[in-house]
Amino acid sequence: MKEVSFMNYYKSRTFICKQCHQMVATIEGAFDRRTQFCSGLCSRRYWRHPSKYKKM
Repeated sequence: MKEVSFMNYYKSRTFICKQCHQMVATIEGAFDRRTQFCSGLCSRRYWRHPSKYKKM
């Protein structure tokens, strides 16, 4: 029998979205790799005009 590996296991983390400055908390164990943006929409908006936003 093969051992079950936890390849898609991520610890919970909190961060502030670069675009909308909202606090985001990811769920532990979920397949959630977000580290900078709260959603795909915020990511697209940020990369259209990155110079518009301050670095944190």
